[in-house]
Amino acid sequence: FSGLSNFFSNSKSKINSYNSLVTDLQAQTNISVDNFLNKWVMQNAKIDLKIDHVQINERPDGFEVDVDVYLNSETKVEIFTAISYKASANGVESIIPIQLNEEGKHRISFISQMRPKFIRLDPNFIVPQMDLTNDGWSS
Repeated sequence: FSGLSNFFSNSKSKINSYNSLVTDLQAQTNISVDNFLNKWVMQNAKIDLKIDHVQINERPDGFEVDVDVYLNSETKVEIFTAISYKASANGVESIIPIQLNEEGKHRISFISQMRPKFIRLDPNFIVPQMDLTNDGWSS
């Protein structure tokens, strides 16, 4: 945070480069900032993230929802994103944070008092995805 603070303070009224950012960050740590950032800056993330299957079962206290999320990536990744759902098109969107760190299918389960009609993966588009066409599900 100190490095970012320095960078933004130094950036006022002038154009800075990526190298300026690395220099300001590196001045605050012994960790190799270049090595850490290169995997995000110098390489294309190439992540395929999609909803593979949804199962909704009625329960006495609402609905049990299982969402199978599929992750494919060319490199090992740890993804922090979310699933969101709504009971109607104009309803309130509920957000469920998720963490994925292995390729393949991941089952995300939750209980909803109302039957979800719309489910989205990565609702804030945090993850750089290869294909956004499979980024939603609706009943």
